[in-house]
Amino acid sequence: MSTTTTVVTTTTADGTTTTTTTTTTAGADTLSKGATAAELDAWAKVVTRAWEDPAFAKELAADPHKVLGLHGMPMPDGVTVQVHLNGDGVRHYVVPEKPQDLSVNEAADKLLGDANPGF
Repeated sequence: MSTTTTVVTTTTADGTTTTTTTTTTAGADTLSKGATAAELDAWAKVVTRAWEDPAFAKELAADPHKVLGLHGMPMPDGVTVQVHLNGDGVRHYVVPEKPQDLSVNEAADKLLGDANPGF
């Protein structure tokens, strides 16, 4: 399975700039980190809404199980979900779990290129 991310920035004659990011995955319906394409799409919609609506962002951080479930991302029982909001003067970094079937070097080569430190 391979994932390709393409970022295209277009500037129109009036100076308006638009950036479009497209991610395509060839192979299985589940991505290497366990998220399906549908879950990634749902997460993108949640993030976009959180950017547009500060009250929604606060609700997401306060009750992620409820909010994510309502937006197509139900979490299994027993899974703890924490949502942290980046903002002025605050940055959160997530250290992903190392895949059990890979050595540290293999995991670093495979995952760190896709790491999203939240900015």
